[in-house]
Amino acid sequence: MCMGGVLTGYKWLLLRPMTLVVLALLLWGCSTQESCLEQRFPPELVSKARSDFKIDITDWEIPAGWTVPTRARVELCCEAGVGAEVEKYCREKLDKYLAARKLQIDPNEQNELMVCIVKAAEIRKPVRAAKVRIAVEFSARLGSPRPRSGQAGQASAGDAGPAMMGIADGIEPRPDLSSGVWMPKSAYFRAAQYAIAKIMDQLDNIPKRSPSQG
Repeated sequence: MCMGGVLTGYKWLLLRPMTLVVLALLLWGCSTQESCLEQRFPPELVSKARSDFKIDITDWEIPAGWTVPTRARVELCCEAGVGAEVEKYCREKLDKYLAARKLQIDPNEQNELMVCIVKAAEIRKPVRAAKVRIAVEFSARLGSPRPRSGQAGQASAGDAGPAMMGIADGIEPRPDLSSGVWMPKSAYFRAAQYAIAKIMDQLDNIPKRSPSQG
């Protein structure tokens, strides 16, 4: 055997275990990384959000006395499998609807509206449709505003207010499509709009804080 062939053989023997190690690390990282839903929402809501996708499980938990603040930061994330176009559409709709309700979006605010697009997929029963499921948590402080970073004073545990939590399912039926035709993106956009509209309906039905309360 020529020297070139021997060197090629040695290179393959060295590269093969290295490749396996890299693949193992990648797979391990993917399997241990928490999803956005797991990181940002309580376990009971995570479990519910991942339950039967075929049915509408829209539901809300709103503590007595909870009020919608006038300012908040808005965080939007997606679970794996949700397309970038659906995410962009939801972000644009959220910004538009919240602005119409005069909720000031401030990235430095303590009040937080957390929105997670759990799933955007096709369902077949009872009618073929595009469906988008969104999980929401709106946490807000109580009492006087918390001090910003660099300001004197510290927030007490009593400043943390209860959270409005819920799941909104948006469904756009498309009975005109045969099973062999792809669901159009516009159907997912409308499904997302229906889900966001359900969130806005909840906010509209909750008393608003006065500007002095934040």
